[in-house]
Amino acid sequence: MTRGKSLFGTLNPEHSQNPLQCQVLVTVPESLEALMLSTNPKVQEFVSHIKYVVFDEVHSIGASPEAHIWEHLLLLIQCPFLALSATIGNAAKLHAWLDNAEQSKTDHKRKVDLIIHHERYSELELSIMRVEKPQPIEASPNNDLEVASSATSDSIDGDIIEPFMPYGVFMPEKIRMFGIPDDQQLTARQILQLYTTMASVDEKTKNEFEPCHFYGYKASEPLWLSRSALRKLENGLKQRLLQWLAEDEQKLKKVLNNLAKPIDEQLQHRAVPFNKEKLALENIVRIVDEMNEKNMLPAMCFNDDRSVCENLAIRLCKELEDREMEFMNSAEFKTKYAIKDEDVSCKGR
Repeated sequence: MTRGKSLFGTLNPEHSQNPLQCQVLVTVPESLEALMLSTNPKVQEFVSHIKYVVFDEVHSIGASPEAHIWEHLLLLIQCPFLALSATIGNAAKLHAWLDNAEQSKTDHKRKVDLIIHHERYSELELSIMRVEKPQPIEASPNNDLEVASSATSDSIDGDIIEPFMPYGVFMPEKIRMFGIPDDQQLTARQILQLYTTMASVDEKTKNEFEPCHFYGYKASEPLWLSRSALRKLENGLKQRLLQWLAEDEQKLKKVLNNLAKPIDEQLQHRAVPFNKEKLALENIVRIVDEMNEKNMLPAMCFNDDRSVCENLAIRLCKELEDREMEFMNSAEFKTKYAIKDEDVSCKGR
């Protein structure tokens, strides 16, 4: 852009790039608060030109060490804002607080609108990593992340990524108390798995919710299933489960037990405290290799501890560098990609 301006800039406590010469600034709460409270005339000039603020992961206002900073920012800003989150449990209460905060401002009073989306753009499918029974922490001679242990997944045959059906961890008592969570929506594959499992224990359910029958499929006509159509089948199966809870709990238990079988052993392994970070470090390479084979990349890796994220990245980087060096020293690389001496000399002339 002209006159030394940039389209975007970044600002955090450790690094900054064009923070005061950009149109879009990507920052973190503590850095934005420092900008808002700065007495520097140049900074205040930049702040006066802020037209819109987008707060991502706004649920952090109630559960993070920086919660007070989020509150300060929402009270300090004088421009319109957009607060985003996919995990707010009390959206109505947060909305009421935000609306009250906006009305308390002396200038630019605005009404805060609450927009709730009940569908994700893309549904989530959970998986769990298959591992041998980890060594308990108290029995481990050394829990340093740099020390390898015997609790790796190298001895696991086959895939280590095990699909995780959410209903597999439900219990009748919990369903009776809280119901099936509204935000626990299944993918098409999981809905089919739920139907198949329920059909195996109840003939009426098998016939009534058989997908072709349920959707009125005709062999001579194409059938397109929308997301709302899938939800109708899912909700029908959910209601049947709740009916069994009240009238035939044994059927419900059979379904839940069958759904839990693929992951039951792995959940038992995790019932005893063990060094999760160490296990992740030892298995990160294999799990990324398997994701690559299954066309599941690119992917993002999350951990609440930044040092663990850094260690995982270093582990992956070292492995890739080792593989690259091994390939560069291989006959295949030298045959296909290595530049011969005579080619180099010709280019030099």
